[in-house]
Amino acid sequence: MYRAFASTFWKRQYQTAFRNSPKGYTRFYSQESMLKGTPSFTQVKSKKEPRTRKDPYIENEEKEWEDHRERMRRAFTGMSIFLGSFTLACFGGWIFYYAFTLYLVRQFWPAHEEVIGFTNKNLLYISCYYEYYAFKYDKALAVLRAALERIERQDNISGDSYVVLDTKLRIATCLFNLEKHQEAEEMLTGLLPTLQGLSKSGKIKDNGISNYIHFLGATEEDGFTIYYSAVDDLIYKTAYLLAQIYAQRGQLDDVKTVSSIGIQAIKRIKKSIASTFTSEVSHNYHFIDITNEKEALITTTLAEAFYEAGERQIAETLFLGVVAAVKQHWAHYDTTHPLSVNRRMYSQQWECLDSHAMLYLARLKTDAKRIDEAKSWMESARKSAMHKYLEEPMRCINCIAGLIAQEGRIEELNGNHTKALRKYRDAYQHARINFSKYKHKLIHDVKRLEKANSFNA
Repeated sequence: MYRAFASTFWKRQYQTAFRNSPKGYTRFYSQESMLKGTPSFTQVKSKKEPRTRKDPYIENEEKEWEDHRERMRRAFTGMSIFLGSFTLACFGGWIFYYAFTLYLVRQFWPAHEEVIGFTNKNLLYISCYYEYYAFKYDKALAVLRAALERIERQDNISGDSYVVLDTKLRIATCLFNLEKHQEAEEMLTGLLPTLQGLSKSGKIKDNGISNYIHFLGATEEDGFTIYYSAVDDLIYKTAYLLAQIYAQRGQLDDVKTVSSIGIQAIKRIKKSIASTFTSEVSHNYHFIDITNEKEALITTTLAEAFYEAGERQIAETLFLGVVAAVKQHWAHYDTTHPLSVNRRMYSQQWECLDSHAMLYLARLKTDAKRIDEAKSWMESARKSAMHKYLEEPMRCINCIAGLIAQEGRIEELNGNHTKALRKYRDAYQHARINFSKYKHKLIHDVKRLEKANSFNA
């Protein structure tokens, strides 16, 4: 009994002593010593070395390096997340932009019904995007040529069908906008006789106006019943481009010829409109306005050619007619009910025609040495141009530069050549900085006056 009690007692003592032993040491007991009642033990150092305190400097260095690595890891993770999100956003935005743009192109400029095939139609859609939306005429030209090559191979399309002629005209328009006037002229001069022959024969009855109905948002339920020959519209566009090319070269006789052809086509269109016009349909007013705009544009080109040829009286009459047409346009615009007016269609080329015509009228009055009348026309042109300049500056560069040059002409007539030369230079710099296509006309006055001043000196 004693032995059992002693064994239990010393086991408890052993456990207590082991818990209270110093760190790094372990107490070892023998069973004999515990049973004898005299616990003896030896302290043996553990194999595990006790922790030694590191140098504070080294410890701080290691801590700073760990913190630096943690910051770098977080920065790298954040940058990766940002770049990934940005890439996905750009890619998604790019897809949405082109998908939405393609949808708009299909709505506003649908492919002609004669075109068959997914690829052919998509080529026409892409060309419309580059030509009418992005204004990248070089890309539009490449796509149009590829589309024309594929369309001409279709069995149901002949060489004188509407879609082929329209595509060729669009190719010539892109060449003209890229200032490749020689190539554009060759294509247009070959196209015009074909169009005139088709207009006389009446082979193409389709008016091609389904595109316009879609663009204006009209449907068959709106009672849109205006019809005209699509060939007449193509004839006008061809004549207008040729008139611009010939006017830049100073070929007045050719300008007269092609302008006459274009104006006759416009008159035939107006005759067709008058025969089917109904005042209850608001889209009819739009179409009349667009037709008047086309007539004013080709009349302006013809008037410029007469002015450059020195026939000032005819030019003045034509420019006054353009100003009157613009006033009539805005009068109709102000009196038409706002809900029935397509604002986008009513505000295209009209906004620049009045200031452009007024500028030429000021030049005519200046050439006739009627300075007061010239200043009056200049003031009217400046008000019109500056009103639009605040909204779309790039559309009014030529008018603003022309007004500055006109001030130089007045100073030159007054004998103040130094101030006139300064005005000419300002006009040229304004046109050059803003990439105007007509800066070559302005530099002519600068060189002329510089040469005169050096001769007088």
